[in-house]
Amino acid sequence: MVKALLIRVDGTVSDITIDGLDDMQKAIGGYIEAVYLPLRQMGYIDEEGKLKSKPVNHLASAIFDNPSDVIAGDMLVLGDDGEGGNADVDEKFIFLIRKTISNMMTDLMQGEVQ
Repeated sequence: MVKALLIRVDGTVSDITIDGLDDMQKAIGGYIEAVYLPLRQMGYIDEEGKLKSKPVNHLASAIFDNPSDVIAGDMLVLGDDGEGGNADVDEKFIFLIRKTISNMMTDLMQGEVQ
């Protein structure tokens, strides 16, 4: 079992435990597609998220940081063990997620104030 983060479309971030492919697919609601993230972390998304018209996950898309693409649906984040397997999500990455949320909220609040 590995410690993971689940980044939902609504912006909530949950600590969850994953025990294999079935758990990963249940967490994101479909067949998994891997995307590379900062700090040697792996994101797993529904490979048919866009085809299923799942809503854009703005937080996951900001972390993915690919200007030509967005994440549709929830994203599961796991660490990379360096040998092709998964590991616990890195604490530095969890800090990065929380910082990104804080920055997005600040931007939102400044937009509402102006």
